[in-house]
Amino acid sequence: MNGGLPGELTGLTAAKSMGNRISKLLNQVAGKRVSGIYQVRIRGLTGKKYISKLNGGPHSPTSIFYSIFSNFSSSFFNPINRYSVPKNLSCRQEPLHMSIHISAQKGSIAKTVLLPGDPLRAKYIAEHFLQSPQLVSQTRNAFYYTGIYKGKTITVGASGMGCPSIGIYSYELFTEYEAETIIRIGTCGAYTTELQLFDLVNVDQACSESGFAQYAWGIEGTAIPHQGKAFTILNETAQSTGHPLKTCNIHSSDIFYRKTLDIPEVAVINHCLAVEMEAFALFANAQHLGKTAATLLTVSDVIPTHERISADQREKSLLPMMELALEASLKL
Repeated sequence: MNGGLPGELTGLTAAKSMGNRISKLLNQVAGKRVSGIYQVRIRGLTGKKYISKLNGGPHSPTSIFYSIFSNFSSSFFNPINRYSVPKNLSCRQEPLHMSIHISAQKGSIAKTVLLPGDPLRAKYIAEHFLQSPQLVSQTRNAFYYTGIYKGKTITVGASGMGCPSIGIYSYELFTEYEAETIIRIGTCGAYTTELQLFDLVNVDQACSESGFAQYAWGIEGTAIPHQGKAFTILNETAQSTGHPLKTCNIHSSDIFYRKTLDIPEVAVINHCLAVEMEAFALFANAQHLGKTAATLLTVSDVIPTHERISADQREKSLLPMMELALEASLKL
């Protein structure tokens, strides 16, 4: 839908006029409240087109206007000078298909997803291991790439830190993008010298004091096992490729810094040898949805001895974990 605006107005009056016009357009298009992806196209004085997109909803026309106008105000309006208000203004709902936090189009996410926490680690894996990697989402700088590894399509992307973050990303990958398997790859701190720096750990059960599983899905208890066949495939692949691999329970903590250095009770009761922050939520989502999930970790710190991987060592020390996860993905 198109409609003209007054030809010449000062900044504040023009802003109000544009706001009223956008609100009317949005009401005409979708009623009083609208959901989904909306795109506004404005042709400026120089003929350049400006485009703004708004995701989610439902939104009131006023809230949509403020989001749109914040992108255009510096281009068109000045509180002192006089400018012609753009005459070509349209609003239409776009047939885009993406989740709230991942902007990939449907079909661009593979059935098997590797999920490091760090977006730059996802970028590294894509650029060094995948053929023809395509950046399919970068919302909130959480990079997601899809490419080919030895003939198999694989997606690698960032989960962020903590149960709430991986809970969001893994749920949307499983439900909105129909991923079947997610392998979290990350680092952990060893609670005991039974684990050493650079050890690879395949997580049997994730144990936590987090309320994520209970409040999200009604899953009781403090321990959730790995889900599906990925755990076994990681063990088999490690044996066939010569990657030493240990299996154990780990503690998924909601807290990184704490008052006491004592090992938390939930970790002691469940015989957790190491701590990280995400596997519990991933396993909970997979259990609820009937999906496959595993967690593969590299020991980056040994807490009792204060040993840790240096910044210089970190890149190369994580390569075995990346390679093992990729090789295992070929069998999933």
